[in-house]
Amino acid sequence: MEQEITPRQVGLKYGLITGLGYVAYSLVLFLTHAYTNNSLGWLSNLILIAGLVFACREFRAGFYNTMTLKQGISVGFWVVLLSTIISAIFTYIYIEFDKELLEAMREQAMFDLEKQKLPEEQLEQAMKMMDWFLSPEFLAGSTLIGGIIVGMIVAVIVAAVMKKDPENF
Repeated sequence: MEQEITPRQVGLKYGLITGLGYVAYSLVLFLTHAYTNNSLGWLSNLILIAGLVFACREFRAGFYNTMTLKQGISVGFWVVLLSTIISAIFTYIYIEFDKELLEAMREQAMFDLEKQKLPEEQLEQAMKMMDWFLSPEFLAGSTLIGGIIVGMIVAVIVAAVMKKDPENF
């Protein structure tokens, strides 16, 4: 008797692979100081899209060559959840131990604020807030929340494109 493949099984497998892809990509960005380039940050979405497409393809192939939208979203949920948790944990650990990275982020934020020619008191207030926004806890939390929200939007789109409903007999 064959055991059917489940969305969770496939999703967790590709969530781990996608999460490790995020870690490798983030590590390259951090080590090369390319994290300040916003256009490179959006490239991480390609890692997610690839993970979701491969996960949906594997699920469909192992499930009688069909996948409903609901099943595709379920696969996507597990991919997004696990990969985002891995990414958030890595972000927290890396930023917690690399104080130079936080200092470089603060300097960039200060430079950006000074370009706006804010009054001195507003500049000081903005920098106090920036210290909170640039804490490892906030950055990891925003990675987690933002990753799940954006990831689920992408997962629904990929599931809608990849779905293949069963043939009616």
